Amino acid sequence: MKKIILLLCLFSAFTTSCRKLSIYPDDLDPTVGTTSKLIVGTWKLTGSWMKVVTSDGKITEFNNLPSYQPCDFDDVITYSSNQVYVLDYGSDLCEPLDPSSMTGSWTVSKDNKFLTITFPPNDYINDLVSEIISVTSTTLTTRTTLGIGDADFTNTLIFTKVK
Repeated sequence: MKKIILLLCLFSAFTTSCRKLSIYPDDLDPTVGTTSKLIVGTWKLTGSWMKVVTSDGKITEFNNLPSYQPCDFDDVITYSSNQVYVLDYGSDLCEPLDPSSMTGSWTVSKDNKFLTITFPPNDYINDLVSEIISVTSTTLTTRTTLGIGDADFTNTLIFTKVK
C-alpha cells in the first residue's frame, strides 16, 4: 500500500490510463552529463506543490506536502552514476508487508530538460518523465503534469540532497 501511495504522491504517477501532458523526448541519453552528475546522490522530498486546472478554467494551487503520510518522510531515493536508482522506504513502512525498497533505472534527456524514472518490470506504472526545473549540488526541483479526467494536475517536487 505504501508503494502505491508514495508513487502516486511522490511521483504524481497515477494509472496507465492517464493522459500525459508533458513532452516525452525520444532522445534519452544514458551518458552522464553535468545534470546527471548533479543528480547522482541521495535525495529526500522536502516540498510538494500542486496546481490543478479544471476544464472550466478553475485553478487551485496548494502545498501538497501535508497530504503525505508520516511514514513517507523517512523515504529517500538514491541515484547512482550507473543510471540505477533505489527508492528506500525507510524503517517506517506505511504497510508492514510492503517491500522496504524499489530499484529501477533513470536517465536524463540529451537536452538536460527531462528526468525519466523507469519502474521495475511487471510494475503497473508507466515510466515517469518529469521536467527538470532546476538542479544544484543541494536541491533538485522537478515538475510533472498529468491529465486525469477533466483536470490537469501539475506537481512540483523539491528534493534536498542528504548524501
